[in-house]
Amino acid sequence: MKKTTTQLKPVIVLVVAACLLTAGVAMAKGQRGAGRGLCVDGPGDRAEMRIERMTKNLDLSEDQVAVIMEIRESYQQKNLELKKELMRLRNERRGEMLEDNPSEKAVIDLTQQMGDLKTQLQVNRMKMRLEVGNQLTPEQRDKMLVMRAGSGKGGPGRGFAGPRGHRGHDGRGGSRGRCRL
Repeated sequence: MKKTTTQLKPVIVLVVAACLLTAGVAMAKGQRGAGRGLCVDGPGDRAEMRIERMTKNLDLSEDQVAVIMEIRESYQQKNLELKKELMRLRNERRGEMLEDNPSEKAVIDLTQQMGDLKTQLQVNRMKMRLEVGNQLTPEQRDKMLVMRAGSGKGGPGRGFAGPRGHRGHDGRGGSRGRCRL
């Protein structure tokens, strides 16, 4: 019997180690998503969760959901090129800042171009919100306003815009959730 127990010790140690490793990974993954509410998966999953939450809270019809999804997808396509250009400009500005003598004019011009793109993205976001709002009944629009105003950031646990308009950040570098439509 001692031989069997001695032979099983390495197996038991490996099983315990595997369990601890798995638990550690699961805890780390949970902490990474902590504070984000429902928004812990990829962008598509977040959008589906937002639409699902809107459907539930506003009692949307299937037709409304379909139209809202179409609106959202059309704006995603419109914004894709703007976001790519914004990333390109950010990289160009970073490159300029890495120079021994960065050109002030180049940095300022790039920053202004980036600001213009960010403004256009915000304009598009507001246009999308208005289009979505046009699909709602007056009662649903009222409920949506209450949801967004609930705690100054889109309602309890929802991040539309937090304190001082800093969406998605808690001021300490952590994420508070970037759920928005």
